[in-house]
Amino acid sequence: MAEAGMLRVKWVMKVMAFVLMMAVLIFMSAGCGGCGKKSTPPGHVLPDSVMIAILTDIFIVEGVMIQLEYIQQKETDSGVPWYSTVFAKHGVDREQFRESLGYYAGEPEQFDRIYDKVVKNLMVIQDDLKREQEANPEESTEASEESE
Repeated sequence: MAEAGMLRVKWVMKVMAFVLMMAVLIFMSAGCGGCGKKSTPPGHVLPDSVMIAILTDIFIVEGVMIQLEYIQQKETDSGVPWYSTVFAKHGVDREQFRESLGYYAGEPEQFDRIYDKVVKNLMVIQDDLKREQEANPEESTEASEESE
C-alpha cells in the first residue's frame, strides 16, 4: 500500500513539474507582446472557457502519457491521436487551437487567468479521484498492482 502511495506521489510530482515547465515556456515565448495594452481577440480565437477546458484535458492527457511512460511516443509525435481526441471533444481543430494559444500567449495577464482556472480544474479532478480511491481502496490497490 505504501508503494502505491509513493507511485501516486511520483506521478503528481511529474505532472506538476510538467505544468510548471509548460507555463514557463509559454510565458517566456509570450515575452511582453501584450504588456500595457488590451486588445480584442480576433474572431477565430477560442473563448477563455473553451481554452480552459481544452488545456485541462491536454494536461490530463500529458499526465496519462507520463504515467504510462509514453515519453518516447510523445517525442515521435504518436501522441497526436490523443490530442486529436481532445480537440474533437471540444469541436476545434489543431490549427485553431494553435492560433488561439499564440494569441493568449501574447496576452500574459489573460493567459495567467486561464492557467489559474486550468490548475483549479486539475486540482478538483485530483481531489475527486482521491476521494474515489479512498472510498474504494480495494480497486485502487488492484489498479496500482496491475500497472507494475
